[in-house]
Amino acid sequence: MPPRDIAELSGRALALMRARVSELLPGDFRPAPIEAEQDFDPTLLRVVQTDRIALFRAFSRVRFECDALGRPVRFEESARLSDPPGPREAAPVEPARIGRLREIAATTGLVSPHARVTEAGYRADGFADIAVEQFVPGFPARIRLLVDPQDELVAAFQVQEWGDA
Repeated sequence: MPPRDIAELSGRALALMRARVSELLPGDFRPAPIEAEQDFDPTLLRVVQTDRIALFRAFSRVRFECDALGRPVRFEESARLSDPPGPREAAPVEPARIGRLREIAATTGLVSPHARVTEAGYRADGFADIAVEQFVPGFPARIRLLVDPQDELVAAFQVQEWGDA
């Protein structure tokens, strides 16, 4: 059996992927085909097409600032800050949750495994506001972060002090 039209099959793959992504992930995503190839599979005794598709999510306004040495000092994503999840009253963070917040903060690349959370509390808008202190070369000595506790993402950070400056 001759191979089917790559463009036709890629269109079908894209439609299936869009439907599946909309079931699994909230938000607006844009798929972008990367490449498609067809090969004969001797086990299945048929031509199999493989499509590689990238999936992009639209971001809102992002503010990212660096100091004169090129080190990040501030980050804010407006969409995460504009529609905060969670409780609407300020409250302390449960001690058992602080370790997880530190792990989420570490995804910025600015919080070392040796960092210590010195302050943690939920703001009235639902975000966890944490202050981290660390004295590790290459990391800021003090940094404050806003963490979206529902999505477990950093919504904003502000470096308060680089230890080597």
